[in-house]
Amino acid sequence: MAACWITMGCYAVFVLTLTLHLQTTLSFSPLQAGLAFVPYTLGFGALSLTWNRYPPRLVRALPIAGPIAFAAGVTLLVLLCGARWQPVGSVPPLMLAGAGHAAGYSPLIASITARVEPWLASAVSALNATGPVLAGVIALAGLGSVYFAAPSSADGLLRVVAALAALLGIGTVCAVRATLAIRAVAPSA
Repeated sequence: MAACWITMGCYAVFVLTLTLHLQTTLSFSPLQAGLAFVPYTLGFGALSLTWNRYPPRLVRALPIAGPIAFAAGVTLLVLLCGARWQPVGSVPPLMLAGAGHAAGYSPLIASITARVEPWLASAVSALNATGPVLAGVIALAGLGSVYFAAPSSADGLLRVVAALAALLGIGTVCAVRATLAIRAVAPSA
């Protein structure tokens, strides 16, 4: 569950800080800032709607590859487009980040919930409902402070993305441990 929560917390901070950067530094309107996230949504949606059709071996690798792809996408985006937004150049890293977000969350939570005894289903449901919200609040409070304490929006965004990459690295370790634990419980899965 920690891997899922980290992914969701990182998403909340990324959306807030990039939106603030686009609007305050790059003078995007709220509509333009919202539309800038369309490639992220497409990457997230495409993977979310197709991962359960992938071969089982690939599905097991997605929770591990997801946080890495998410971190790579947001890092590339900030390095390539942080100072001067490039609509075409922003598409691949945003799609990668969105697909990484989906890969780091959906397959892992589905695997966890599929292996829970029925009498624990409500507890897992509660953890899945409240954990991401709590992770988002904590991440926004902590890393939002990092963003606002920076001398400029670009510096703040870069610092936040560096922290996100580190957190997503921790999420990857959690996903590896969860995947190994799931495999040990059900070797044929």
